Amino acid sequence: MNTKEDHALVTVLLAVYNGEEFIRESLESISNQSFTNFSVLIINDGSTDKTLQIINEYIEKDSRFQCISRENRGLIKSLNEGIEQINTKYIARMDADDLWH
Repeated sequence: MNTKEDHALVTVLLAVYNGEEFIRESLESISNQSFTNFSVLIINDGSTDKTLQIINEYIEKDSRFQCISRENRGLIKSLNEGIEQINTKYIARMDADDLWH
């Protein structure tokens, strides 16, 4: 799979299920990093709230963000699916309620 992270050094892998309460702050904290040679792969694990809508806002304004959205399969399957898609040298894991300073 050719993805936007092909030229990035690091891919941030974030799996989320119904994370609308925290996901905006989490994605914003990623966007605000001084290190910029990264891409973000979000696995939307079948969210039924506004999570996908919020994710799409970030995809529209920052080309480093991308999302795979599908039915709920659980965290481990979501992370494994994400790892299979990543082509960068490094992977940084983040949860939907984590913040980076």
